[in-house]
Amino acid sequence: MRKVFVVLMLLTLSLFAEKITYQIDFRCNKVGDAKVIWKQQATAIQWKLLMQRYGNNPALLKKEVISSLPNYQLSNFQFKKDEMNRAFIFSFDAKGIVRYRGNGIWQFEYDKDMTPRKINNHTWLFSNTEADGNFIDEEFITLTLPKEIKNAHLSKNEFDDPVLEYYLKPSFIHSFSLVSIVGILLIVAGLILILLYFFGKKDYVHS
Repeated sequence: MRKVFVVLMLLTLSLFAEKITYQIDFRCNKVGDAKVIWKQQATAIQWKLLMQRYGNNPALLKKEVISSLPNYQLSNFQFKKDEMNRAFIFSFDAKGIVRYRGNGIWQFEYDKDMTPRKINNHTWLFSNTEADGNFIDEEFITLTLPKEIKNAHLSKNEFDDPVLEYYLKPSFIHSFSLVSIVGILLIVAGLILILLYFFGKKDYVHS
């Protein structure tokens, strides 16, 4: 996901900026959904460019983020700007930031260029610095997970992509596979049809 923010920033600032620094916080809950908070501090010229593009039209930023993240369900967008300190905060809710793999295993996928560092048992920092032409891009992502997680460690998924993996007892809905859920729904539907047939037949006999 972090590439989305890189693209948005670089398209706007790369021709003029010497350094671009941004902070993204992912605050995840027990079902893998997150509050995403993007904090951007800018120089005077960066602030001018950002405000020209998004300042009076935050809906454009919302549209660009949604189109760049088609695999996530996004909602609750908020945009705040602090003109005195040349900073803005853009936040939204995103479903499925952390993916459930079954048997209590959850995975957060991150870009291979990012350097992960454990802050504590439920907080990790991912950072990266890249130089490209006349500017430097500094990226910092903080991932805050539920305090109940266990055995958080770095690993690889089935596509050999780097992930942060941890164990968390699944919620009731995650305890069932899709096949199990469909089966349960079919059983319930069948019972309802039987009851409707029984009581309908009973009313017909009495009539």
